[in-house]
Amino acid sequence: MPGKNTKRNNIPRNHTLLVGNKELIFSIEYSRRRTLSIQLKQPNGEMTVKAPLGMDIAKIDSFVKGKANWIWKHKERIEFLKNNRIKRIYEEGAQHLYLGETHTLRIIESSEEKVTKNDNSIFVYTENIQKTEKILKRWYDEEAKSIFDTICRPIIADFGKRHNIYPVSVKNKFVKSYWGVCTLKKEIRLNTELLRAPRPCIEYIIVHELCHLIHPNHSKVFYNLLTSEMPDWKKRKKLLEQTISTKD
Repeated sequence: MPGKNTKRNNIPRNHTLLVGNKELIFSIEYSRRRTLSIQLKQPNGEMTVKAPLGMDIAKIDSFVKGKANWIWKHKERIEFLKNNRIKRIYEEGAQHLYLGETHTLRIIESSEEKVTKNDNSIFVYTENIQKTEKILKRWYDEEAKSIFDTICRPIIADFGKRHNIYPVSVKNKFVKSYWGVCTLKKEIRLNTELLRAPRPCIEYIIVHELCHLIHPNHSKVFYNLLTSEMPDWKKRKKLLEQTISTKD
């Protein structure tokens, strides 16, 4: 089978395609799959085409051209969101989110390291301004443990009562790759960054992961269950995407 392997190896993993008068640059990821799909990543709209092993590059180009309008639309949306979300900057006067509300960061010189918050500001006390990010993240992590527990407990109790299934545990930490995940051991892990999002968004992620206790995939039956549990989940998901990103 040397000829077939050579053909596969000669297909470029990165590719530039001219569509009209615009260039589309994307990577190609080959795997043992039957269909083509397109993935646009945040925050820069990087594009990956997932293709079956050995597929001719001309077929991939034709598929991408057929999806060009969809691609441009979503690239523009990703760029808009990137430019309009509040960035995480750890300096005096920067804006930070807490449950979807904007707070001004105030850095106060102090021998005691601590963080306090009121309705308008988050105060970081430190004798070393370079430690502001570390101190603030540690505070967010501790706050998230308490807030997530308060939000999760009644949702988990209600879901468990109706479906007779419960997560083994719910934990949080800072990650760059997901908002929430349900492991095969039925452990739910939430991204601490969710504390920056409005409460309805946090509730959506929790319900999403609870549904994975029953359907550990993103199949049609999973989304049917999610919709029955939370009919407005798409609205909440959109709000989450508009507010924060794991990649910002």
